Amino acid sequence: MSWHRESRFLALPQGRAHVVDHGQGPAVLLLHGFLHSAWTWRELIEPLAARGLRVIALDLYGYGSSAEVAQGEALDLACWRRWLDDALAALGIDRLALACGNSLGAALILDLSERLPTERLALINPLCARLRLPRLPFRLLGLRPLRGLFGLTAGQPAFTRRALRLTAYREHPVDAEVLRGFRHLSRPSAHHAACATAESLGSISGHAASLAPRVSTSTPTLCLLGERDAVLGRRYRARVEAALPGARVVRLARSGHCPQEGDPARVLSELDQLWTPPR
Repeated sequence: MSWHRESRFLALPQGRAHVVDHGQGPAVLLLHGFLHSAWTWRELIEPLAARGLRVIALDLYGYGSSAEVAQGEALDLACWRRWLDDALAALGIDRLALACGNSLGAALILDLSERLPTERLALINPLCARLRLPRLPFRLLGLRPLRGLFGLTAGQPAFTRRALRLTAYREHPVDAEVLRGFRHLSRPSAHHAACATAESLGSISGHAASLAPRVSTSTPTLCLLGERDAVLGRRYRARVEAALPGARVVRLARSGHCPQEGDPARVLSELDQLWTPPR
């Protein structure tokens, strides 16, 4: 069962893909970040569709209600490319009016814009400056002895609530609504999906960093940076801003890693300006 009346499953070579496909008009793609799901876009889907847009919110491979990743399978850039290309082909989309991504999703959108005509980009706390990995949390995540511990804790509301409160949601209550987007972490394959994704973040961020200057100067680009984001941090935000010389960068003083949940009205307002820039 899905959480939106306009959701469905696509049969892709890698397995089923869960997607919310709502509205009619020019296509908008929404991509979530590391460990998250398309649920993070729940406050934006209806308002964007009401603006005469076809809104596509996709669960990435291994996340949300999409197919689980097989043990030992890599979740690298090549894998994400196949997933996105196959999903968009199944949806009949050959052009995007807007591609909007959060964190890892923003890095994948930068890469996608090189293959698919994309009129506008919105990057929310994007992974588009090289990550100096592995940092301690990612080292710990990949330790084999902690695999069982991950299974016992990651899907538990109390543990997830505390972890999110310290990192991505410092400004926003981590209630049942937020936690719903992380329910897939209780699946048997969740630890492998997390580790496999973490292993690829360094190379994906480096690739996105190489694309960011050119893409942001050739395509209208909005970059939203949450000042209370403890996932990427203050120094990383400064490097992101430097990597996007052509973007309109907006710093959100009260937002963390996922302002689309913490302050959706502000995010929508900024997206509206991307469509119709002020004179």
